[in-house]
Amino acid sequence: MRLYGPVILLGDKVVAPDVPSSEVQLARSSMDECVAYVTAELDAAAKDLPVTPSNDDSYGRITKGIVTAFKAQALLLAASPLYNGNTDLANLKNKDGKQLVSQSFDANKWRVAADAYKSFITQFVPGTYELFKKNDANGNFDPYLSCRDVFLTDWNREVIFARPESSLSARQYEMTPYHRGANSASRGGGALGATQNQVDAFFMQNGKGINDAGSGYVNTGFSTEATKYTKAGIYNQWVNREPRFYVNITYNGSTWLNTNDGLITTELYNNGNSGKETGGNDYSTTGYVVRKAMGLGNWNIDRRPVILYRLANVFLDYAEALNEANPGDPDILKYLNLIRERAGVPLYGSAELPIPAGQSGMSDALRKERRVELAFENVRYFDTRRWKIAVTTDNGPVYGLNISKNLPDFLQVVTFESRVFNQRHYLFPIPSNDVNVDENLIQNPGW
Repeated sequence: MRLYGPVILLGDKVVAPDVPSSEVQLARSSMDECVAYVTAELDAAAKDLPVTPSNDDSYGRITKGIVTAFKAQALLLAASPLYNGNTDLANLKNKDGKQLVSQSFDANKWRVAADAYKSFITQFVPGTYELFKKNDANGNFDPYLSCRDVFLTDWNREVIFARPESSLSARQYEMTPYHRGANSASRGGGALGATQNQVDAFFMQNGKGINDAGSGYVNTGFSTEATKYTKAGIYNQWVNREPRFYVNITYNGSTWLNTNDGLITTELYNNGNSGKETGGNDYSTTGYVVRKAMGLGNWNIDRRPVILYRLANVFLDYAEALNEANPGDPDILKYLNLIRERAGVPLYGSAELPIPAGQSGMSDALRKERRVELAFENVRYFDTRRWKIAVTTDNGPVYGLNISKNLPDFLQVVTFESRVFNQRHYLFPIPSNDVNVDENLIQNPGW
């Protein structure tokens, strides 16, 4: 449904293998019907599922918490602009004229979604799930370790749904820069690039966006002193950023995570140890490399779980739905600030940061927080679509650094590719073979 929109519902219908073709000429159900079916099935499943895995071999299997969270997620999708009164999909009709996406906005869908998330939180938090937090060697809370190790501590209590025993070596190879001359455990392809657009989305240490007044953002020159997360000589653009920036991004001059064979400084400029000229085919096209969820040792590992849905996602989903359903509800600020507190940045409503003004201001703050907290987790891809902003955010020039140059020209922000996103891209095309076989299956608009 997230990819194709409304689908065909068979329900309890059993199609025998020898029926005439006329009996398998099936039409799509409406989006509202699909959501009602999915949520009803999840409610039925929840009654028979355990709250926690019954034994070690059951980790990764479906639990009551997983289906309850998925129900809320389905309702959030249904309430979002893509499916809630979207007149751009007015022509998405079956051949009999049945409208597949509601053409009138229903504010109550946001209320239903918010209630579903609240029900999940009431049932499972903190008894079953809680935000992962970690202390440093001195016993003090450490936001960097907390945001980093939530992905490295298997089956911690923030994890709602994960895929067990995943083969991560290929992904970790592409998150490991080339590192010419390093041992094989720290030498990879470095091709999983992070864009300058995403780099700019991370907050400063004072909790402000880089373009906010008083942020302290500097995009010229190099640091002369070491900070908590950076050493002297780092480009000022990457200094005094929030902890999640250093968890998510490998930038030029940063120290590599694997320190088993000594400290390795990553050089991403053209002739650097991980640059375009040096690496041949093994380099980042953006001048940055994704670091999030990268292990601390050899990149060549397998059988580690991959988190697919976690409590931080639920908190931000709930705050978004509640902000649409009941602006000003204190839970909105509460759950947004719980994410920021764990991330080690000032809370909204503190002396440093005012509470976002009004429903639109809070919506903007929530979207910015999602982009940072859930970066590289296959969330924003669907967010920009369900919000109907992808024509703007996913279209046009995408920026990186000038990887064909050495310092200082390497630091110039340039367009590394131009992307195309238009109205038809909000939904995937149904394969033409399926449309040709089923004469009642209508294609998505624009395809």
